[in-house]
Amino acid sequence: MSYDPKKFEQKKIFNFIVYILDYIYKEITATTKDIATEIHLHFFKKNKNPRKKILAYWDFNQRLSKMGDFIVFLEYLKILRYETHLNQDYQRNIDICFIDDNTHYNAKDARFRKSYHFKKNINYLSAINENIDSVLFFCSNREFEQFYLQNKKRYIRWPPTVSGTLIADCRAIETFHTEHGFIPILDVPAEIKTEIYQFYEKYVYPSLPIVINIRNNKEHDAKRNSGTTEIERFISHYENNKNYKFIVICDKSEIPAELRKHHNILFSKDYFPEIEYDLALIKTSYLSIFPSSGMACLAWFGNVPFIQHGPHGKDKFTRPQEGGYTFFNKYQRHFDNSVSAEWLISTFEKLVQDLEKDKVNNNERNRLR
Repeated sequence: MSYDPKKFEQKKIFNFIVYILDYIYKEITATTKDIATEIHLHFFKKNKNPRKKILAYWDFNQRLSKMGDFIVFLEYLKILRYETHLNQDYQRNIDICFIDDNTHYNAKDARFRKSYHFKKNINYLSAINENIDSVLFFCSNREFEQFYLQNKKRYIRWPPTVSGTLIADCRAIETFHTEHGFIPILDVPAEIKTEIYQFYEKYVYPSLPIVINIRNNKEHDAKRNSGTTEIERFISHYENNKNYKFIVICDKSEIPAELRKHHNILFSKDYFPEIEYDLALIKTSYLSIFPSSGMACLAWFGNVPFIQHGPHGKDKFTRPQEGGYTFFNKYQRHFDNSVSAEWLISTFEKLVQDLEKDKVNNNERNRLR
């Protein structure tokens, strides 16, 4: 049978149309569940029962989001506690479920494919919300739905089920800040921070710990990577300045070899294997420096001074605009520009000057004795 390029192209188009229509059908059939979930959510927001809990869930086959979006998700759960009057005496009142269903209609879609390492890190990120009680895992949506139905009277379920639902939406956080004048703070377990302070005692003090997040992932948009040549020039500027010790956080595979030659740099993965230690380094740093990276979100919601450089894109829901979100404080500085050593030195010096003038030392304030 001879190859007919015209028929082959027509078949490709037909298969693509069938795929799109099938996808739309599956999304529409989920809408009834979504409406029921919303009704249930609004009903329980008014429920004063002190034993109710939030049931949060993250379906790996419904969310294209990355680590930064999951941190936004954890912050929103803290806000939901206030909105549902659960921020009183009973502290651990959030259960979180992870769903990894290999029969889901998105399971074969490359966009939703996540590595074991990524899923493990997402799980570990849950530690920064101290209100989480139980962490549950489901290998099918059916099992999760059965669990929910059996415990429906107990739970406020969030978020809705449709994959188009925007769960990493900072507009809701800005609205909460406008209405209340603050946002709930994400933190790291005290035991992990204790290990970090012991690390500081041994390798950093009396210098101030400055955390630098390196993004050097060749598979992602190069514009969002750190610009390691400029970062190295910035660090070299402080080579003989004993006031600062720079701590680089990133995967081992992303560590630029040229940074290894500098004696004023430490690499977190040489000492701590897991992501929660990187988060604790951010949380206890004097200040942190980020590219367009989701790791910055802990600093956003953790009351940590930071500098973030871009370009980040212009997603008005999940990415800061020029100058940052309204809930950023005066020591949290966001810029939508590429980094240069000269610009970073100037911006760093201005922030340090303001911190010293106002006697703000994030590292001392969080220090455990």
